[in-house]
Amino acid sequence: MLRHIGLQINEESEIKDFYEDILKFKEVNRFNLHPQTRKEVFNTEETILVVRMKQFDIMIELFICPEKRANNMSHLAFEFWKVSKILDKAKEKGYSIIEFEKPGGSTARYIKDKAGNLFEIKDINLI
Repeated sequence: MLRHIGLQINEESEIKDFYEDILKFKEVNRFNLHPQTRKEVFNTEETILVVRMKQFDIMIELFICPEKRANNMSHLAFEFWKVSKILDKAKEKGYSIIEFEKPGGSTARYIKDKAGNLFEIKDINLI
């Protein structure tokens, strides 16, 4: 199941000008990207504002990066019932895995395909 799509944008004004006014997304919340995620997944120390938006059943997370970055933050997040099986299969086939504990006890998990596309892998959350 698709959980969300993460996109990198360069100008905060695009939130209203493009995502709200044109695509009709509504802002859900804002937060700063967790420091360990910034460092281990996106290879940056800079503070990154994330704006979560929703339209119909589609959730997007907009990563606001005023300067163009070599390490793009775009990714797809999927939910699975048996995450460990997904990760084991990816490791077995030689794909890059990023996994670490976040504060509060949850685990962050990412897989990169051979082209460098990033996939966040989450446990299904029925709440």
